[in-house]
Amino acid sequence: MQDQQLIWIEDTLTIESIPSGSGLAVIKDTVFVVGDDSPWLFQLSPALEEVNRFLMVEGFQEEGRIPKPLKPDFECLAEFQKGGSTFLLAFGSGSKSPERDLVVKINLDRPEKPEKYSLLAFYDYLLTGTGESRENLNMEAALVADNKLYLFNRGTNTIFVMSLDGFLRYLKAPLEVEMPKFQHYPFKLPEVEGISAGFSGASALPGSSEILFTATLEATQNWIADGEIMGSYLGIIDLDRLAAGEVEKVEMVKNDRGEVLKDKLESVAVLKKNPDGSLKVLVVADNDDGTSKVMRLRIEEGFY
Repeated sequence: MQDQQLIWIEDTLTIESIPSGSGLAVIKDTVFVVGDDSPWLFQLSPALEEVNRFLMVEGFQEEGRIPKPLKPDFECLAEFQKGGSTFLLAFGSGSKSPERDLVVKINLDRPEKPEKYSLLAFYDYLLTGTGESRENLNMEAALVADNKLYLFNRGTNTIFVMSLDGFLRYLKAPLEVEMPKFQHYPFKLPEVEGISAGFSGASALPGSSEILFTATLEATQNWIADGEIMGSYLGIIDLDRLAAGEVEKVEMVKNDRGEVLKDKLESVAVLKKNPDGSLKVLVVADNDDGTSKVMRLRIEEGFY
């Protein structure tokens, strides 16, 4: 007997003006997107139409895309509140140093004035603390919950956890303030044909200690080269049970014909809980062709 399908794609929109969508945040009805080779933070309406863009990296306004050897590889977008204002953190992946060792902090009260900080020493500090090498670093998702910063390393499927305040203090004064203490938790994700799925996005489930994550299956030899996309997963992790290293639920995303979706789901945002108990979710996909796909999904109550 075939398992009941619990994840449904409600609609898909290709956005030509956003290259390589990789990070997603939804604040009230406003959607923000970053691309891994784009110098811009894009602002979209609830109808997913571009209404504004804000420059994060100088020098590439005309081209619209940053050449691969130079790109900061913005893969993570996390939102948080401080002092009555809303902020975004756009993290570079760290998979190529020093170009991708960057974080941009954006105050949405004045998004035209981003603050840029090097993460070279910070990423090295995380790796030293876990005994991992640079070849295994590829930060692909970030999340703020209960004043903690969660960073998801796709290279080893490890979740790093630290104080958000400690991280922000370090950014402001890296030579004067100690780096934030952190915990790290390795996870086991599904494998297909010897290839492990890797974390790519995360979003908090409202009123819960659980998060919804995306993970992709990509046949690549390293974290710089692109590879064949073999599918993407959605899953649930309980932040109160990170030490267990186990996902609560995970399922490959399929289309309405039950076929594996061969899209690289890079980020996820939970929009709302529907009256029937299902979740309305937004995901962004980057298929390495210079455009981005945004999809609205419905996740049945039995999934979470």
